[in-house]
Amino acid sequence: MYSNQKRILAALLGATVLSACTSITVQPVSAAEDIREICIENNPRVQVRDFVSVLQNRLAYHNIQSQVVENKSAQVCVYSMTYTALRSWDVTTYLSHAELYLWKEGRQIAQAEYHLRGGGGLALTKFASTQTKMEPVIDQLLGRSGVKQGSPTTVTQPRVSPIPMQQQPQPIEQEQPMINENMGSN
Repeated sequence: MYSNQKRILAALLGATVLSACTSITVQPVSAAEDIREICIENNPRVQVRDFVSVLQNRLAYHNIQSQVVENKSAQVCVYSMTYTALRSWDVTTYLSHAELYLWKEGRQIAQAEYHLRGGGGLALTKFASTQTKMEPVIDQLLGRSGVKQGSPTTVTQPRVSPIPMQQQPQPIEQEQPMINENMGSN
């Protein structure tokens, strides 16, 4: 009976750890949109220090210029982005939730959400950097892969030694007739 209780407790603990996973929900922008510049509306309530720089760097990676503006009336871009990001604490702070909204002339055209279920639980991946967490979300929001457009893809080849392996002589266990390899050529 006591061992059954241990099994049930272990199963519940395992389910708790596994339920603390990441949820990413994305409605990507249409491929028909040719985005070259985005105005990012500053959100002073966001306490994740590197959030905007990660966002701007990833947009630049996709050849999209960005500028941070303080309010909507200051926007000079056709495309704009609003965001929110929350952090949680467990020994140190970490990004636990983020939302991105992409707008075209005041109309929402895409959105993305990153969320750590259960605050990340016991999973150590919750401590990953903002960049590690947000780059795939931004890529999906833009409907683009993580491979920079126009850049060559890297293919990793297995490492081959420059020195050919030399065969070790095999001992002859019984006498065999000698074959002359030059016999057929004149």
